[in-house]
Formats: sequence, structure tokens, C-alpha cells
Amino acid sequence: MTGNPCTQWEGFKDYVIARVSQLKRLDGEDVSKSHRLEARQKLKMWQEKLRIAAAESIEKKKKITPEEYETMYTKESRVK
Repeated sequence: MTGNPCTQWEGFKDYVIARVSQLKRLDGEDVSKSHRLEARQKLKMWQEKLRIAAAESIEKKKKITPEEYETMYTKESRVK
């Protein structure tokens, strides 16, 4: 997942490991049984933190001015 913006979120590895039960490797590292168990135990906490982060991101995007939007890296700017 190297290069994916989601990797900037602190809980992404535990979240992915807990949600994708058949995952054997993540970012070049084997997923151990103990790591998978720990990730599953923390899943509810990470889901709540992710819900809060998503809500904050939505609120932040609502406050963006048209001038700021023009300079952001968006789907529209990638097409240009």
C-alpha cells in the first residue's frame, strides 16, 4: 500500500489486517497470527477513530473556498 494516502492514518495496518482475514503480507511484511489477533481486538476502536476522522475531513472540505479548491490535488486537477 506504499504511496496510498490511507497509509498516513495511524491505524491503517491494524484496520486492514483485521478487516481482510485472508491477507498474508502487507507492505512486504508477513502478517503474524499474533498481529492479526491484536488487530481484531482493536478493530472497534479503529472503526470509531476512522468514523471521526472521516466526519472531520468532510467538515474541513465544506469550509474550502473556491480559490483553495483550484490549487488542491483533486480528480479534476489530475485530468488537466
